[in-house]
Parts: sequence; structure tokens; C-alpha cells
Amino acid sequence: MKLTIDVRMINYSGIGVYIKSLLPLLIESSDINFFLVGDREELASYDWAEKKNVEIIEFSSPIYSIREQINFPFIIPQDTEIFWAPHYNIPLCYRGKLLVTVHDVAHLAFKHSFVKKIYANFIFSILAKKADAIITVSAFTATELMRYKGKNLQKKISIVHNGLNQLFLDNSGIPSAPEKPYILFVGNVKPNKNLYRLLKAFELIMHKIPHNLVIVGKKEGFITGVEHVGALAKKIGRRVIFTGSVNFETLRRYYTNASVFVFPSLYEGFGFPPLEAMASGVPVAASNASSIPEVCGLAAAYFDPTNVHEMASTILLLLEKDGKRRSIIERGRNRTKRFKWSDAAERIKKILVEIHNG
Repeated sequence: MKLTIDVRMINYSGIGVYIKSLLPLLIESSDINFFLVGDREELASYDWAEKKNVEIIEFSSPIYSIREQINFPFIIPQDTEIFWAPHYNIPLCYRGKLLVTVHDVAHLAFKHSFVKKIYANFIFSILAKKADAIITVSAFTATELMRYKGKNLQKKISIVHNGLNQLFLDNSGIPSAPEKPYILFVGNVKPNKNLYRLLKAFELIMHKIPHNLVIVGKKEGFITGVEHVGALAKKIGRRVIFTGSVNFETLRRYYTNASVFVFPSLYEGFGFPPLEAMASGVPVAASNASSIPEVCGLAAAYFDPTNVHEMASTILLLLEKDGKRRSIIERGRNRTKRFKWSDAAERIKKILVEIHNG
């Protein structure tokens, strides 16, 4: 089988984790010939990109651009049997067999600019018609996709949950916490992450606890992208800490030493951070919205993400109640055992064979 994959998003936060986690497993354990479409320099740092069954095709056109659609027909090898798009920006002029991974439909569900909304609606409509198979990373995303693009898509959809990086389960050698305890959030600072309400919840309880609030993730654009977040953070002062993007080892240190992890999102297609926190032995307070209960199961203390007081009281519960805290930590460790990249890779190999065999 000759499989072409668009890997231009390999260094993105969510989809990049997806690509980097699955490709080594697929390349090492199959007789597929892989054509990886992306930045040759970025891919050079991965050993699996140098395997005999891998060929890299340079492609630097920006994601979501007109240029990518113009150039796609010229860079996809003629003998490609299946093209796998790990995001919804499929090659519109490609006529062969097509596999698409849909992580979420936030561009349809959330308020975006008129141009982005039109683009997303157009691409998803074509995707629904052209794709031979669609992978969604949660049942929630499958339901959302069918809600927007028709229930007849059910026969094309396979739900394949993401896995967890097993390194999060090993806390040995990680430096201990700083003197000041902290509550942790991990994720890009975007409107669906609900950071404004998290800050409001922290403001309600900050005088009752010694903890700081640490926000780990890309910060660029948060003042313009999320209304009032910057002003409120400034008002609260030094007890709110934005770290910006951090490397993997620093991220592990933040997880391991946190008192509580909070995931207040309004909308997630899957959501890696709660599982990473659970694996690190940290109790999780999480939103009861979208895919989050599907991923976290009974291993989190839930709150309504639109209710600031409920969010605040849930955080306090995990800080103050030893019995509840211990129970959530234990359940979290057990929950993470369900999410293995090796299982996801096996499911995807079967889907590829089914597409290939018609």
C-alpha cells in the first residue's frame, strides 16, 4: 500500500502530538510505503522519517491557504493509493481514496470570523462527500460532525481515541515543587478554553488559599483573542503566572508539582491535558462539557464551566478534602490505562486496509 500523509502540522500542539505519536508505530509495524508531505528540515529530527519505507516530499504551503489547494495536485505522488489528512484541510482536487481525521468541529460550532466560518463549512461539506473513511477522536466529535453535516456520515465514521504519552506516568527524577503551591491550567489561550471564568473562580478563592494560578501554554494574542482576560489577570496581579510555551520536561515538572489541575474548557474534541495530569498523579477538576466527561470518566471532579462559583468550589474541594482528593488521584491513574497509542495505531491500520480493499 502506498500512503501519502500531510504532516505539515507535526509541531502543532494537539494535532502535532497526534502525528508524532502515531507515525512511528505505523511505520515500524507495517509494510506500507509512506509519502510524508511536509517540511523536510522539521522531519529530519525524527529517526522514523529516515526508514526505508518513508519518502519525504517538501511542501511548505500554509495551512488553510489557497496556495495549498493549488499546489496539492502537484506534490501528491501519482501512485498514491490512499491520502490521509490528519486535519480537515483536505486536498480538494484529489480524486483518489481519502482518509480524514476530524479532531473537532469548533470552526462550525464556535463564533469565528465570517471568512473562517465560510471556509470551514465549505471544506467540511466536501469532506463529507469525498472521504472514504473518517476518524474522529471521540464519540462527541462524531456526534457533532453528524449534527452539522448529516447523520448519513455514521457509516463512514470510526471513533479512535487518542493515546497518552507513557512518560507522564514516570515522576522519578523530576525536581520538587517551588515553595509556593499552585493550581495548574495547560492549554493555548483561546476563547473555548474559558480562561476568563477560571480567573474569576480563582479570584473568588484566592484569599482562602496560598496557591498561585499557573497558566502553561501559548500566550500570543490572548488580550485580543479573549476579551477581558488580560485585564483581569493584571487586576489579580502576581498570583497569576503565564509561562508561555514550555518544553516537554518543564511541562512534566509543572504537572507533577501541581496541587490541582483545572480544565475549564467549553469545547474540546478530546483534550490531552486532563489525562496528562492524571498520569502525573494530580487530581483533576474538569468541565462537564463536550468530550471531557467521555475522556475523563469517573476520574475527575466536574463543574459547570459557565458557573464560576461551582468551578471555585470544586477546586476548593480537591484542595481541602483529603478523601475526595485521594479517590480522584487513584481513579485518574487507572483511567489513563485506557488510552494507548499502540491501540489507536492498530485500529487505524485496520481502517487503512479496509479502504485499500474497497
